[in-house]
Amino acid sequence: MADPRHDPDQVGEVIAEPQNEPNQVEEVAAEPQNDADKVGEVIAKPQSDPDKVEEVIPEPQNDQEQVKEVTAEPQNDTDQVGEVTAKPQNDTDQVEEVMTEAQNNPDEVGEVTAKPQNDTDQVEEVIAEAQNDPDEVKEVTAEPQNDPDQVREVIAKPENDPDQVGEVIAKSENDPEQVEEVTVELQKDPDQVVEVIAEPQNDPDQVGEIMTEPQIHPDQVEVEPQNGPDQVLEATSLKTCVADGRVQLQITEEGPNADSTFSVYTMLRHKAEVFGKHPALAVKRDGEWKYWTYKDYFEESCTVAKALIKLGLERFHGVCIMGFNSPEWMIANFGCIFAGGMCAGIYTTNSPEACRHIAENCRAQIIFVEDTVCLKKILAVKQFLPEVKAIVQWKGITGAPGVMSWAELLAVGKAEKPQGLEKRLSLAAVNQCCTLIYTSGTTGPPKGVMCSQDFMTWGARQYLHIMEIETAKEVFVSYLPLSHLAAQMLDGYLACTVAATVYFAQPDALKGSLVQTLQEVQPTCFLGVPRVWEKIYEKMQEAGAQVGGFKKKVATWAKHHGLNNYEALREGRHLSLYEGICHSLAKGLILNKVKKVLGFERAYKFVSGAAPISKDVLEYFMSLDLPIMEGYGMSESLGLCSMGQTKAGMFRIGSVGKVVPQTVVRLDESSGSKEGEGEILMKGRNVCMGYLAMPEATDAAIDNEGWLHTGDIGCFDSDGFLYITGRLKELVITAGGENIPPVYIEDNIKKLLPCISNCMLVGDKQKFLSVLLTLKAESDIESGEPLQELTPSCISWMNSFGCPATTIEDVIKDVQDNPNGQVAKAIDEAIKKYNEKLAISNAQKVQRWTILPHDFSLPTGELNSTLKLKRKFVLEKYKEKIETLYTTPDELSKNSKL
Repeated sequence: MADPRHDPDQVGEVIAEPQNEPNQVEEVAAEPQNDADKVGEVIAKPQSDPDKVEEVIPEPQNDQEQVKEVTAEPQNDTDQVGEVTAKPQNDTDQVEEVMTEAQNNPDEVGEVTAKPQNDTDQVEEVIAEAQNDPDEVKEVTAEPQNDPDQVREVIAKPENDPDQVGEVIAKSENDPEQVEEVTVELQKDPDQVVEVIAEPQNDPDQVGEIMTEPQIHPDQVEVEPQNGPDQVLEATSLKTCVADGRVQLQITEEGPNADSTFSVYTMLRHKAEVFGKHPALAVKRDGEWKYWTYKDYFEESCTVAKALIKLGLERFHGVCIMGFNSPEWMIANFGCIFAGGMCAGIYTTNSPEACRHIAENCRAQIIFVEDTVCLKKILAVKQFLPEVKAIVQWKGITGAPGVMSWAELLAVGKAEKPQGLEKRLSLAAVNQCCTLIYTSGTTGPPKGVMCSQDFMTWGARQYLHIMEIETAKEVFVSYLPLSHLAAQMLDGYLACTVAATVYFAQPDALKGSLVQTLQEVQPTCFLGVPRVWEKIYEKMQEAGAQVGGFKKKVATWAKHHGLNNYEALREGRHLSLYEGICHSLAKGLILNKVKKVLGFERAYKFVSGAAPISKDVLEYFMSLDLPIMEGYGMSESLGLCSMGQTKAGMFRIGSVGKVVPQTVVRLDESSGSKEGEGEILMKGRNVCMGYLAMPEATDAAIDNEGWLHTGDIGCFDSDGFLYITGRLKELVITAGGENIPPVYIEDNIKKLLPCISNCMLVGDKQKFLSVLLTLKAESDIESGEPLQELTPSCISWMNSFGCPATTIEDVIKDVQDNPNGQVAKAIDEAIKKYNEKLAISNAQKVQRWTILPHDFSLPTGELNSTLKLKRKFVLEKYKEKIETLYTTPDELSKNSKL
């Protein structure tokens, strides 16, 4: 460390409280090398002469400048200064990141971070080790007096020149040359000012909260505006992968993309002001529904935000939330955003390593968990998460020392004054990241989709227009994981936009309790992924099979007229008088009662998304007067692209609807598997910012013109309806070079085999295609894992072919023992029918099949959290079984091989 008194511009990392002169030095820690003027770790009491050192430990030698015990690494330039916390001046000092509170002098700048490079005024961060010079100084303690050249608390790493200064932290007072707490990153031009964060006071020349790109002129310092939370910061790109990055919003002069911008905070505050007493959230605990009004919702979110700031949450760091849907989940989400953090949901089914990946990627500082089950997963990897400052458990007794309860968190927030939160809000901008949606990992490690505040608030308003729902009248049931964008958009943002009441289902909703919640709450809108609709469909089919005689005939008649009503609507025709009367009678006698039993008595909007849904399922629910409209989108596009509407000529079964006016869509036909198909590309305000800390993935997904490359293959019909025909990464490419989209084949085989739960096409780089089949089986109520017991409908199907099997093992044994038996022949016949009637080409014909030992499920890993098939996982898990389909000598002699 060197004494900076010889050059007023050299400053390292200084912590000092100077007295009456600007250059006093009190405590110095440095490690000089081979020059007599170098100073190592020094604590000195100079008097009236700047070169005097009074109290030295250990004992000094023959030169008053010697100091023992020095650590430093020398460099080659006499003017280098390393990692400085100082106040840059007006000319040669570069500034990259400044956080400060400037005082009354226009030249004072506070808290700067700098890393110098190759210029004489640069600062580098040196730890020097004194060597063999007799003038080295080892450890000195002193208190400065009134000499202008004294410097107060210095920690530096000088090298080969006595004027070098390393890390300095200083606090100055009355002189414009003094440095007050600056951290600076210097570049190659000493005049550049790169990134500054400061708090201006009363002088127009003071620098306050700045975040800028490198400038050309030394006086060009861009101050980060403090006009939040609804401000839009200037940006030069449509995408970013940096946590604190900003993007251009694709705002148009007219249409939906011309809507105004506002923040998440403003959205919730407005609802609290206008609908303060209206119920916002409800959850059943100890047999009673507990409610939060919109006023409660907003105020508790602010309380959590203040607590997070107090616990050390920094802007653009992650706040992870792991647990089943609950009021605390949503309040923690909004509190995080208010405080300037990035909310990142973690699926409860994630492994500890998957939790670690997300927490590391978003640099999480706070983690919320629902209970001890979730807590154990976090604690298992906490040693690898050094940035985590607090863990909060919102349900039950905290499961480990140091874990904070929800009540304790609220107590911390209530004790805090509002100024800290107000400061954070003033810095917020709607075109910066507030939420991370981690992809389900069907094609690799989860990627953090960066969502801006505008992305979320603007998107919610668009769903309001598309779905045509009413303010302060809607009731939602929250049960799909809030870590997924569709659920978070519906239950969080759309609900707030229309002042809906959100009822949270029980954690075992997908294991059977959902229907009970639906019956009690009777929601007005309902979103389900295909697997949820399929499960309801299967249960209804089983119940219907128990009904016979006259009741069955009446039910069949009613369903016929229910379906006929929607067929007429789809075709744009009016019901005849007879059809109208029959439809009214069907609703009054049968259909309305069925809807009430299902919990959909007052529901009028039903949506399916995230994966394809079969025609049979859609037509069945239409026959019950439950028209499910398919929508298409992805997390990266806000779930917005196309959607069917229950209006004349606005839906087609098998299509995901027409493109909504909020986005622009085109097909890249160079990626398609046949003429008229192509990769679906989207552009508009509904495109995300990018993937956090993944520049290559961001560039691959969003091009420089703002087009989002979805990876999905689709086509349009002559009326403008969009159809999804496959996915680029899921294409099976045969040895002959044929690109085979698997979904079409899988859906048709499932339709021909009602005993089948899942079907997956394989045959990549092989001469022919095969399928993996799973049978419909019961699942464990607690864990959700598939069991061996077949469902009643599957048992009935087996019995119809003379097979008394009641378990999957029974069926596999029957087929193995009787490869030409009735069950094997039935499966062969179904696949043969597909090949002859439905296969588009010879390359798309299936030659072999095998039955797997259990059904696909989320707990066993074959399905992700939104119940989509994880193809890569299945290929790896059943690698050996797949190989047997292609390695047996008689592989072409039989259709089936188990």
